[in-house]
Amino acid sequence: MTKIYSDQVYSGTLTTGSVTVATIAANTTFIMKGFCISNANAADKKAELLIDDKRILPYIKAIPTGDALIRSDLNIPVATTKTIKVKGEVATDMDYYIWGVNEVTS
Repeated sequence: MTKIYSDQVYSGTLTTGSVTVATIAANTTFIMKGFCISNANAADKKAELLIDDKRILPYIKAIPTGDALIRSDLNIPVATTKTIKVKGEVATDMDYYIWGVNEVTS
């Protein structure tokens, strides 16, 4: 078995409904290295990040206005067919950036 590694980035704007931003492909494991969620809204707003429907960032604590929540110390494997989902308290003004490495087995 050969393993091939490639960088992967997912980014976009949060919405008020939970949205799948990634479904991990066959023979692939995505290793999440970090994420950033920013809040450009005039008020503090909450966000949620789920992997395989498990809360990595729970929808409890708000991100302050004009600030961002950044985690760059992660090493979370997301296996084949599992999903990454995001949700924000508002449909605009909150962006996400998720980065990591795809490990593809062939």
